[in-house]
This record gives sequence, C-alpha cells and structure tokens, in this order.
Amino acid sequence: MTAAPSTLESSLRRHPFVHGLAEGHVKTLTACAIEKRYQDGAYLWRQGDPAETFFLIRDGEISLGIAIPGEGRLHVETVTEGEVLGWSWMLPPYRWHFDARTVGPVRAFAFEAARLRRHCETDIQLHYELLVRLVPVIGGRLDATRRKLIDLHVT
Repeated sequence: MTAAPSTLESSLRRHPFVHGLAEGHVKTLTACAIEKRYQDGAYLWRQGDPAETFFLIRDGEISLGIAIPGEGRLHVETVTEGEVLGWSWMLPPYRWHFDARTVGPVRAFAFEAARLRRHCETDIQLHYELLVRLVPVIGGRLDATRRKLIDLHVT
C-alpha cells in the first residue's frame, strides 16, 4: 500500500507549474519546498542579492522592479497566483536581476535553489522539465522590461 501524499505535496500538485511533471519529479520538488507567508511590503529579495530560492505563488501579488540609481524603483511586472517567481537561481552567477516586493499578503511555495540544482545535476530529465517551464518566464520578464523601457523613452 502506498502512503498518502503529504499536504505540501498535494497543494504543490495543484500549481500550474507542476502539471505534467513525473511523479518522481513532484516528490523531488516537494522535498525542496516549504510553504511561506509574507506580509504586505515585504521584500523577498533585492536586485543583486544571491538567488537562493525560487517561488511558486499560491495567492497574492508580487511587484518586480528595477533599482534605478538616483531615481528609485521602477515597477516592471506583477506576478500573481499560479505563476513562477524567480529564474536567476537556475543560471550562473545566481544573482537576482529584479527586486521582488509583496503587494498585500502572499502565500507561496519556496524552493531551496542549491538543493534543487544538485538534483538537476544528477537528473537531466528534471533539469530539462524545469528549463522548459522557466524559459517562457525568462522571455516574459525580458519582454515586460523592454515594454517598460520603451514607455519611459516615449514619455
């Protein structure tokens, strides 16, 4: 008889990022995850910090921004329920390219990046599956940044 999945694993399975992953990969993700709660205005990280965690958002909103010297913070994009927050943990030099700050309370799955990277080194299929899911996120963030820069230039 198989043991029932943990509450964390059951919740994680409902996140869109996890759909279609093999059973073993879901278990690996679960082993690297914890559930976190953040209050309004909390910084999950700041631009340039080491990228040690990535997040799957359960509910709430996170503002991604860029620190502009002498000008303050420029909001680039909002990440919400069902989305991925963070991709810099997967690519050297493992440093954040944006600030991430909550807009209201947030619940998320937080993943220990170094541990997950070690799993990816030994499980090429897991590495591939994560990259397939993260590449569109990277493209979307770059596109949002491009649009914001065009808006700044036009105004």
